[in-house]
Amino acid sequence: MAKRKKIGVFVGNTHTFFPRELINSIYDSGKSRDDIDLHFFLGLEHTQFMSQGTSAVENINYQYSTIYDYALFSSLDVVIIAYGTITTFHKIAKEDFYKKLKGIPCIIISDSVDPDKGVSVTTDNFRGIYNCVEHLIEEHGLKRILYISGPHRLNTDAKERLKAYKTCMADHGLAVTDDMIADGDYTEYVDNLVEELLDSHPDAQAIVSANDEMTVSIYRVARKKGYKIGEDLAVTGFDDIAAAEYQEPPLTTVRQNGIRMGREAMRQALAFLDGENPENVVVPADFIRRSSCGCPRIGEINHSPESLDLVVQFNQLRENYHKSLVGPYVIKRLITYADDRKTFFEKAEELLLEHGAMSSKIYLLPSVVVIDNPDEWREPDILFLQAFQEGGEIQVLDVPIEFSRENGSWMSEFFSSDKHRALFNFLLFDGKRNYGVLECEIESNLITEFYMISVQLGTAMHFLEISQEKLSFQKKLQEQNVLLNANASTDALTGVLNRRGIYDRTVSCLNGHESDHMIAFMVDLDHLKEINDTFGHAEGDNAIKITGQVLKETLGNRGFVGRYGGDEFLAILPIREDDDKAEWIDRIRKNVKEKYDAYNETSGKPYYVEMSVGAVELLGAERLEFSELIERIDEKLYEAKKSRRQTVVRQAVVQS
Repeated sequence: MAKRKKIGVFVGNTHTFFPRELINSIYDSGKSRDDIDLHFFLGLEHTQFMSQGTSAVENINYQYSTIYDYALFSSLDVVIIAYGTITTFHKIAKEDFYKKLKGIPCIIISDSVDPDKGVSVTTDNFRGIYNCVEHLIEEHGLKRILYISGPHRLNTDAKERLKAYKTCMADHGLAVTDDMIADGDYTEYVDNLVEELLDSHPDAQAIVSANDEMTVSIYRVARKKGYKIGEDLAVTGFDDIAAAEYQEPPLTTVRQNGIRMGREAMRQALAFLDGENPENVVVPADFIRRSSCGCPRIGEINHSPESLDLVVQFNQLRENYHKSLVGPYVIKRLITYADDRKTFFEKAEELLLEHGAMSSKIYLLPSVVVIDNPDEWREPDILFLQAFQEGGEIQVLDVPIEFSRENGSWMSEFFSSDKHRALFNFLLFDGKRNYGVLECEIESNLITEFYMISVQLGTAMHFLEISQEKLSFQKKLQEQNVLLNANASTDALTGVLNRRGIYDRTVSCLNGHESDHMIAFMVDLDHLKEINDTFGHAEGDNAIKITGQVLKETLGNRGFVGRYGGDEFLAILPIREDDDKAEWIDRIRKNVKEKYDAYNETSGKPYYVEMSVGAVELLGAERLEFSELIERIDEKLYEAKKSRRQTVVRQAVVQS
């Protein structure tokens, strides 16, 4: 199969109308080519509505500037960059993109491009706003015209539109002061800016907005202050979004044809791929006259807020309501499995499949990256594929697949496909914590839903991180407790159980918790005092250690042994009911004697190490207290000690 060609698409501020038009147009245009895949990298910045009325909401929009660096793993052949949508929130120079992309041809939307880097697709921003302002001046005789700009310090579109406003006013001899201009952000949540403008200029005749979405705020504030739009206050916008003609009164605006711009961007991208000659394209911006500027209604329906298509509104509200339930559902579902990392990612992939992902991959950074500000972010060199779903088959990798930015390619190349794919990449993060990226093959109308899922998945991953750290801590704590318990129940000299340890294990057996039947041995090291007095306590300690070692080796894993007193050891051997008890006792005594004999033959010590052994049998029905067991076994030991040798000092030592 021939290598598939890949087009990257970088779009920011995708909650707003124009970026969505671009995405949908590029998405639809790509369907005509089965030999290409589209890789969308989406900057889904939070708009101001998230912080309306509270200062507690943390501004983490800077996280979304990192999404474009994940494209460096994709081995793209050409990149479409909707530069104006990205610079609405981020100060990213085009040169930074050129440097990152290392010679990959670029189609820049809404800005110019260096001829050796690619081509551009722009709209005539200047002429569009100029015509709007000129219409207000010449057709309606207005002079006191205010302006709400886009983020002109970052965004070229906003800069050109602001320049057009100032130029047109100057060309008509109208002064513009700084307080006549407010710096907006292209969202519909600039109410405070509109209020400040109107409060500072109560005699204002018109407000020109750099885009349509900010006119929603203008309408809202103007009505609150008692203005009749189109009569007391003229309002114009830019973009001609779908809702523009349904505002009341319908909005006079400039049509920025996002559909056509997206189509042109794809045409130039394909020209690069097909070896043709791409070209710069300027899409006209058409002035759309409606009644919000004061023009009479001609063929317009009187859309009051109450008379809009209620079915459309209801369906939209219902859809938004169902989507709003996704977040809590994702969190609740995933955190249930936070104690099991593999199941967590399996359930995450199941959820993505249920919501319409034809395929999906979860790529993670080697470790979570905490970013307090954009300057702290560094392009990742490595990503790990943790889980994926392809054709309904889900796999969570025990050993994640490593991808290197230098020589790696995206997981999509590991699946054979002869059809076009559109893959949307969503950032996985929670607050300041960046985890990686989620790649989903979805329909473009599911972007908002999967954005919400990705946000909640990022939050769930933070919970997973905390849960896994807790489990790791608990495991270490358990290991430390085992070690502490071992230290607390182990005799330091011999390594067998100490008095407390042998007591606890023996009582457990006596209570039937470990075995219903057992043989108990009490072992006494012969003549320890003689060894200490004659050869010193170091030799006495050696004899004790040898005794503990002999008993451990004799019982092996079948039983356990502990040092009961200075020279006494207690050993417990669990047995079956049908075992020959006498045979077991003889076998243990014989094994012990053989090991002592072997040691004494080769030790070179001036003394023998030997022991006396007493043994008793306990059957399941017989329940003794520990003290009763010791009393009974001591009697057996006393009898055994009668047959020990009189001295453990070797004869040669005695003679010398």
